[in-house]
Amino acid sequence: MKNPLVEKEKIYGASFKKHFGAPLGCYAGKLCVVGIWDFDIMKFDRYMQTKGYDIEKDGSCASYVREHYGKDAENLIKTLITI
Repeated sequence: MKNPLVEKEKIYGASFKKHFGAPLGCYAGKLCVVGIWDFDIMKFDRYMQTKGYDIEKDGSCASYVREHYGKDAENLIKTLITI
């Protein structure tokens, strides 16, 4: 069985690290253990809060990412949560 984290790290890891300064593996969900890619959006949301994201002020995390990291970063997160 292929490891979904290894596969996604090869494809998206460098871009994720460039945008957010953290390894993609930090946000792999528990389903990766059984071979299913899973992005832990709640953990990522908490990480964004350490970077200044505030739901009351900024609205959605997607809006915050787009405003502070750019459209490419927003599209990367959307890709990671939908694959």
